[in-house]
Amino acid sequence: MGKQTVIDVTTISDNYVVFAISSTNNDIQCCMAINQIFGVSLQGKEPKNLSINGRIVQPSCFTAFDPNNRFTITLIDNQTNGGPFLDFLKNVSYFVKISPLDDKEKIADIQKYLSSNPDFLFVQSIDENNLKPQQKKMFDGFFQFL
Repeated sequence: MGKQTVIDVTTISDNYVVFAISSTNNDIQCCMAINQIFGVSLQGKEPKNLSINGRIVQPSCFTAFDPNNRFTITLIDNQTNGGPFLDFLKNVSYFVKISPLDDKEKIADIQKYLSSNPDFLFVQSIDENNLKPQQKKMFDGFFQFL
């Protein structure tokens, strides 16, 4: 087996929005829901090893390009065998990253579409200004690579 690459989560990126979702659904059920909402077909991404505060995590990720909206949708599972990989957001089951996106009206529309699914118990765009500096650094660095 080849040598695994570990990406250290420290770099800051921009031009994307992350929605936090709480759901009892598994990965496949969440993929199907997002596929239905956006008319896409999420596909599994090759796992990446990410280093967060000395812990190596390998989140499950699924991605698709939405040609109608001209953005990429990525579903990221927040749960690992060792618990949530972003422990300061431990009540979040999944993250949905949309990139590129910075239009506030479009962000509100996407939140409304995601919230319309009855299997998503909670949907909220994450405002990085509400995060502590260390949390913001981890959050930005982590989502840059997924």
